[in-house]
Amino acid sequence: MDPATMKRNQELLQKLRLIFKGDTDKIDHFRTLSQGFRSGEISAPSYYEQYLQMLGPHANKIFQELVDLLPEEDKKVALLAAKSDRKAAVCPFSFPACLVSVSHFFFSFPR
Repeated sequence: MDPATMKRNQELLQKLRLIFKGDTDKIDHFRTLSQGFRSGEISAPSYYEQYLQMLGPHANKIFQELVDLLPEEDKKVALLAAKSDRKAAVCPFSFPACLVSVSHFFFSFPR
């Protein structure tokens, strides 16, 4: 692993320590979960659901960095797809993001 990637990994770990308030059990659980995803033991949708449960309101703060640091391109694609699929399932027409799509749909018809 190159030095820049190592530094980014350490910075991500530091963010996790802050989010988990230094709780080593949570950090260890997150590491185990992530290793399971990278090794193929845990599917991307399952990983993403557990990730959301663990990080709660902090999930979006580190998600892109987490994806960017995955060494395998197929894992990146799978995790981004899991996020997209979950968002579509949870938010088919709910406020606010989906409302924009719905209003665009209704107001884009010619009159």
